[in-house]
Amino acid sequence: KLRVWSIEARVSIALRLLPTVATSIAYTPDGSGIAVGGIDGSIFVLEALTLSLLSDAVNNRAAPLTELKYAPDGRTLAVASDTTIDLYNSATLERTSVCKGHTGDVTHMDWASDSSAIRSTSRANELMFWNAVDLPAPPETAVVLAADSTRDVLWETTTCEFGWTVQGMHSPEGSGPTSI
Repeated sequence: KLRVWSIEARVSIALRLLPTVATSIAYTPDGSGIAVGGIDGSIFVLEALTLSLLSDAVNNRAAPLTELKYAPDGRTLAVASDTTIDLYNSATLERTSVCKGHTGDVTHMDWASDSSAIRSTSRANELMFWNAVDLPAPPETAVVLAADSTRDVLWETTTCEFGWTVQGMHSPEGSGPTSI
């Protein structure tokens, strides 16, 4: 089930039974839609207030989707599953590119404020940076950027456990990373 709540009234204003168990969601930058990622690898988009279906389900992965994140300009939806990030045209949900390179499951992603790059972290304690401008069509992978070339990038969000903005933050020895 997916519910939309009124914070002021403290009541549920919309409810939708989902065709699959949701593992991740993301609001569109303008707040009008909600992308839902499922345990079965499916993606679909709902209208944010009524939860009416805006798209048919798209399924390019069999594994659960671990993270969804819209580009700040709203044109691209990044979808993480296992060690891969798929990029979709947010209007059509057509897969436009793929980011491959992590050796562990992708845990978090952040978009550059100008939608030009993505950074992602994985369960293998990796931090990778991806060019999100000149994207090859699948199955070719997006270009990995050097970390030092992204040091001064302004990021729309900071959900990755590693990076310039979280230097010095780490878990106690041997316990591994945790979400911040």
